[in-house]
Amino acid sequence: MFKGCKIEDMPPHIYSVAQSAYRALLTTKKDQSVALLGRAGSGKSTNFRHVVSYLALAGGESSILSLDKLSGIHTILEAFGNSRTLLNANATRFSQIFSVHYDHSGSIVSGSIQVLMLERNRVVRRPEGEPNFNVFYQLLAGLDNNLRRV
Repeated sequence: MFKGCKIEDMPPHIYSVAQSAYRALLTTKKDQSVALLGRAGSGKSTNFRHVVSYLALAGGESSILSLDKLSGIHTILEAFGNSRTLLNANATRFSQIFSVHYDHSGSIVSGSIQVLMLERNRVVRRPEGEPNFNVFYQLLAGLDNNLRRV
């Protein structure tokens, strides 16, 4: 819906933010950044997925960065870095910097991700009334009853 639209004709939307960044990258040939800020539970992680998905599609989905690879990356990051909290059923407990590198024609040539775990101590000392990271419960769910007792 937003592809090829004029910026001034687009309503405020996360895809218009991603499109503006991609267009500015192509026209100015300078690096662009999108910083998602907000309160806990405001949708920063969800909007991050939307922005990166748009950038992957705009740069021509390739074997370097496909939507399937992005989905796999997000699944792993959420398993090891998300937890239920008192305020959110699936709170992201890490920060990330995701870089997508393009050539002069706007095609993706590489990508990288840097992750900063904000609550490493949650692994050994979880907050009162809150569970641990999701991966621990996912691993336990796959065990048979004999292994769970050990």
